[in-house]
Formats: sequence, C-alpha cells, structure tokens
Amino acid sequence: WAGIRNNDGNLVIDSLLQYINQRKKFRRRWVGALASVTVPIHFIYGPMDPVNPYPEFLELYRKTLPRSTVSILDDHISHYPQ
Repeated sequence: WAGIRNNDGNLVIDSLLQYINQRKKFRRRWVGALASVTVPIHFIYGPMDPVNPYPEFLELYRKTLPRSTVSILDDHISHYPQ
C-alpha cells in the first residue's frame, strides 16, 4: 500500500488498470488467436479468481475453446496461486 500511495498513486490507479477495457476492446482478436492455434492449449484455473469468476468464466472458456484441456486447482486458490 505504501508503494501505491507514493506520489498519490492511489488517486490514479484506476487509470493504470486497463485490463478490463482491453478485454472488451481486444476480445475478438485475442479469442480468435486462441481459437486458431494448432498446438495444444492447457489452462490452469483457480476457482476463487476475482478476475474470471467461477463457474461462468470456465463454462465460457470451455465453450469457446473446446479442444483445450483444463486443470482446476483447489477451491481456495485465486488468480495468483503463488
């Protein structure tokens, strides 16, 4: 928190976190790229992920990329499993 507060960074952090806007803007491009790959895709998922909520995200992922495989980690694991 001290690092974020440095130079009033907490006042601009929302402008730095652009992944939500980028997901909307580049969805077709990114999903199309994943759907067109010829190598196997394996997705490792933490069901407590606040960015990609369970089970909605996983259902959409499997529908969008049916050839990929998925490992679901323990129930308490989130977006950053370290």
